[in-house]
Amino acid sequence: MDLKTELLPNFQDDVYFFNQGNHLSAYRFLGSKKHSVNGEEGYQFSVWAPNAHQVYLQGDFSHWNNLPMAMVPGGVWTLFVSHAKKGDC
Repeated sequence: MDLKTELLPNFQDDVYFFNQGNHLSAYRFLGSKKHSVNGEEGYQFSVWAPNAHQVYLQGDFSHWNNLPMAMVPGGVWTLFVSHAKKGDC
């Protein structure tokens, strides 16, 4: 997975400023955010868990199977799911 092409715009800057304590709107990049990658609509899921060894995402969009998230520098785990849609559990 080429993580750089899947991140929201300014994501790495957002994580940097969040860790510096200077980010006043973390809600704009953490959680689930509608996003498009290579023209494919979906959602990017992100959570701050700097001490976790692994983080998984699961929902009805994955048939409740664990989807491993990737850690980006700064303790944020993220994953883009192209087949997730509004209203999914």
